[in-house]
Amino acid sequence: MQKSAFGRLGLTIGVMSVQVAALTFAGSDTARASALTDEARAGLVKSAEEACFDGQSKQEANKSRKPEVLHAFCYCFGEKMSYTMTMEKLIAAFGKPVTSTEEEDRLMRTVFDNCWQVHVK
Repeated sequence: MQKSAFGRLGLTIGVMSVQVAALTFAGSDTARASALTDEARAGLVKSAEEACFDGQSKQEANKSRKPEVLHAFCYCFGEKMSYTMTMEKLIAAFGKPVTSTEEEDRLMRTVFDNCWQVHVK
């Protein structure tokens, strides 16, 4: 997969993460430095999987891959990345451009590579 596609995947997941958090917990006072609730995590994973699949299925290198393989990969990526999110982080990012630190990029790349090895190769 091309690096630009990886960047779009991270950006898409970041945007979806913020949207899910904002919609699920708008006005909640319990979001400070807390882990995602089961409901928020499920919404994040579902949104991330859908966005990932949409992007991955359009990649020329993935045209010959079965949809269930890409769905498994995308679910893996979204599910694993959901455990790196906190409600505080998601809500703080709402309405702002999605950016990531070098460490967050490294983490996303590691999760991506692991899920790719397990589900695609």
